[in-house]
Amino acid sequence: MYVPLTIGAPAGPVVRYAVPPEYPRGDVYVTSFGFTQLDSGAGHPVNALHARLAIVNKGTNAWAVDGREQQLVAQGQPPQGPSFLNSDAGPGPLYLVPSGQTRVLDLYYVLPPPLDSTRGLGTFNLSWRLLVGAEPVSQMTAFARIEERAEPYAAYPPFVAVGLGVGVGWWSGPRFAPFGAPVIRGYYYPPTRVHATGGWRSTPPGTSAGAWRSSAPGTHAAHASAAPHGGGRGGGHR
Repeated sequence: MYVPLTIGAPAGPVVRYAVPPEYPRGDVYVTSFGFTQLDSGAGHPVNALHARLAIVNKGTNAWAVDGREQQLVAQGQPPQGPSFLNSDAGPGPLYLVPSGQTRVLDLYYVLPPPLDSTRGLGTFNLSWRLLVGAEPVSQMTAFARIEERAEPYAAYPPFVAVGLGVGVGWWSGPRFAPFGAPVIRGYYYPPTRVHATGGWRSTPPGTSAGAWRSSAPGTHAAHASAAPHGGGRGGGHR
């Protein structure tokens, strides 16, 4: 699995940023669920590195996000925008986060070999950007590969952990646009290796299906911990 780093040390698999940092009007939670296999319709499955932004707007004005500006920086490669986007905010790639609400962006990056697997990709950076009202906010989150470990659902912010791949809209980058929305192969449901009832479309025990739109919980995201589910047809995350 991959975890974000703060000052060079692992912060747990989710890191929270108060935005804007000088006078916060909300939060951005950043995480990665590692690699998953997508059937892109291009004739063969592709491995895609999955990162997620959960954006919590506690201010009075709507925020805006351009999914194409959320860039992955891998060693020896120029920055690249997502190959696929999935969100509960609509089809994209331009999204609004209304006042008092949360929106989730799932970002999928198809990398060239040998960086298209956990074995070949040790570290990467996620450069993300949004508009808080009219004010641009940008950050770079570094990730490093560590040994996988399973943790309980209770430690994980619910809107960061659920609804994977079932947002109302898919957007595909230029390379994959002719093929339409991809299909996620196999079970696809972090944060535990224990099989969740209903597979990757289910929600954690005690969590409602709409929880990923909820307000940020009081628990600091740096205390969250997760490991992807590895079973199912086609492999799932790793």
